[in-house]
Amino acid sequence: VRALADTTAREHWSRALAAADQALMIDGAHGAARFNRALALERLGRRDAALAAWRDIAGDPAIAAGWRDEAARHARALVP
Repeated sequence: VRALADTTAREHWSRALAAADQALMIDGAHGAARFNRALALERLGRRDAALAAWRDIAGDPAIAAGWRDEAARHARALVP
């Protein structure tokens, strides 16, 4: 059962990443799509890519402060 749950979760996050990438092809500055992409990368275990995405969001003054703070928390959690 756990293996099925892990597979289902991975498929979910893979689809989420694909959807975020599609949204970003339309609007590369879309904050929610950038956030969801970073989260999907993190959940898929793609640490380096997730860390870069979180840092990018955290450093973007066009993103609302609360979302930047949340991105910074995710980035800190990924640093060993």
